[in-house]
Amino acid sequence: MLSRTTYKTVSFVNLLRAKNAAIFRPLFTGKEKDSETGYYYFGARYYNPDLSLWLSVDPMSDKYPSLSPYNYCAWNPMKLVDPDGEELWEPDKNGNLVAEKGDNAWTLASFLNTTPDIAVSMLEEQGYSVNSKGVLNLKAGDVFNIDYGIVSHTSSLDLGEIGNFIRGKAGSGIAEDLFANYWTEGGDVSLKGSQFAGILTYLKENNLSLSTDEGNNKVVSFYGSPVYSRAYGSATVTIDSQKRITGFMDTYDFDPHKFGDRSLKNELMTRSVNIISKITKNGKGFTIRYP
Repeated sequence: MLSRTTYKTVSFVNLLRAKNAAIFRPLFTGKEKDSETGYYYFGARYYNPDLSLWLSVDPMSDKYPSLSPYNYCAWNPMKLVDPDGEELWEPDKNGNLVAEKGDNAWTLASFLNTTPDIAVSMLEEQGYSVNSKGVLNLKAGDVFNIDYGIVSHTSSLDLGEIGNFIRGKAGSGIAEDLFANYWTEGGDVSLKGSQFAGILTYLKENNLSLSTDEGNNKVVSFYGSPVYSRAYGSATVTIDSQKRITGFMDTYDFDPHKFGDRSLKNELMTRSVNIISKITKNGKGFTIRYP
């Protein structure tokens, strides 16, 4: 991530002359030093070694609010490279993330606003491994799949006439799956890394505040999401000192709330399922967690 704007005192004429005269020489991080200005040239912005300052902000800083707008290589130049100043990971048409040159678990963690350890775990879950030198076997063009909860994985499971009818009203794939688990009394659910990545992406795209009043937990509302509203409702995320999301927890049940906590439609549906469950003696609440 680098800026494409440069400090106003840098002369582009002088830079062009310097480049043509071959007076750039590689130094810090293998980048070139402009002998006329004394700045290090990073291809998209300049660094002043005397002041230890970048001369412009990172244009991707609005996409990565957890990082300083003046950072380089997501604060990890010992492990990461930044060849062209582009953003971290590139979403494809399906919303999955495609690795660019230099991307790895650390850049994925920064993109999703979680920790490198969790990013490594999520990548390993999808078949990417760490070699004998401790380097993640990841190359440009590799894809990290994200489960946005749109597709149901239990749609073929027969829940009986009433159960199938209620599941059909769930509204999204993840909501259908969680209801099927509730109806069949499947017990607690551990989310996959791809599902947690979907939650992280939703929180990131909706710029939800990650400030906590006390402790490390914050209750986050998913009622504004057509996918997650009937799956999670209000859930708890765990946040570390750097405001990175490190965990998720929710209780799935059909306990009534006071009117106003949910939309009227969701509250009436919740109360209806609660009554039906008691009559048919189907359904048992459970906990959803990551990790």
